[in-house]
Formats: sequence, structure tokens, C-alpha cells
Amino acid sequence: MVAYMAVLTKVISTEGWEPYQARVADCIARHGGEYVVRRGQARVLEGDFAHDRFTLFRFPSLEAIDRFWRSTEYQNEIKPLRDGLGVLDVWAVQGAE
Repeated sequence: MVAYMAVLTKVISTEGWEPYQARVADCIARHGGEYVVRRGQARVLEGDFAHDRFTLFRFPSLEAIDRFWRSTEYQNEIKPLRDGLGVLDVWAVQGAE
């Protein structure tokens, strides 16, 4: 069943994201994921949004998100590319049937 990964980003540095973004997009695609919202600016209708960017991905399942997130490629090669560039909150959620 479809699942979504939401990434909320508070940007610390606008410089240096390009290598991470190029690599992560390919890795996500290899795990069956695709962008739904890419670095969108959120319009707050109620409550607070203490982030600068909102990104949403669709995957075939929660298991596919887990395989991506726990992959050696992502954890050891790609994720370190964003160290110090921002603070991220990342969530995975099952989609509705």
C-alpha cells in the first residue's frame, strides 16, 4: 500500500545542498519513491510551521521507505552530505486505502 515520506527542513545554509539533492533523488527513485512536493513553501492555515521547506515523497510501501532510509548508500554516502546545512524532521506514514 502506498506510503509517504514527509521532510520538513529548517535551512541553516543555502550553499552546499546541490550534491545532496542530486544523489538523494536518484537513491529515492531506485527505491520506488517519487517527489510529490519538492521544496515547497508551506502556507500555514492554522498553527505554526517553523521550517523553510516542505518535501513530500510517495513510495509503494512503508517497507520501501525503510529500505531507502536504512540503505548503506543513503546512511553512509548521501546523508552526510547535508550535515550542517539544515535541521530536518522526517516522517513516514501509511497512505489511505
